[in-house]
Amino acid sequence: MRIKVVAESQDDFNKWIKSQEEITSSLKDSMAFKGSEIFQTKTCADCHSISGTPANASVGPNLTHFASRQTILSGMMKNNDQNLKRWLTDPQKIKQGAHMPNFILTKKEVNELAEYLEGLK
Repeated sequence: MRIKVVAESQDDFNKWIKSQEEITSSLKDSMAFKGSEIFQTKTCADCHSISGTPANASVGPNLTHFASRQTILSGMMKNNDQNLKRWLTDPQKIKQGAHMPNFILTKKEVNELAEYLEGLK
């Protein structure tokens, strides 16, 4: 597992902590809104949490500020649209043994869910 360590001044660290406590909103358009519905109905919320939403599970990573991350999958892949969609389409193909199940989403659902997650800054 790759780990990135960031050393910052106490003031910068305090600012970062404060930003992490802020609730994100990514419903900038109807596609992102549909993605938020998919997140709640396709059981994503059974494992993940997003502050300010009904999703408050702690099995998988907290996705509150997902879009502000540089990488996904513990540093395995760059956090970009293409990689996120590949992951959502077939997690086991990307990382065998991952606890993320394949929900067999349609291409439209993958695009909507990605739009939602990419708005979580």
